[in-house]
Amino acid sequence: SGMTAEAKRQLQTNLAAALAKSDKYDIADVRHTQNASKDNLAAINSGSSTAAAVKLGKQLGVKYVLTGTVTEYTPK
Repeated sequence: SGMTAEAKRQLQTNLAAALAKSDKYDIADVRHTQNASKDNLAAINSGSSTAAAVKLGKQLGVKYVLTGTVTEYTPK
């Protein structure tokens, strides 16, 4: 995408804050993703591996791993 690294981080932060504010989800600290292998993260980010997302979820001790691709983003 044409998003800068800073814009991507800001979007991730805003999404995590909105989910946490809903009181329906506990958000795992994204710094824990450093514990995941680069191969698993690459497979998840490319959308090519559900198994990698499951493995990451187990590594982080979470029930859900939110993944996706931003095709258009206009900050307000």
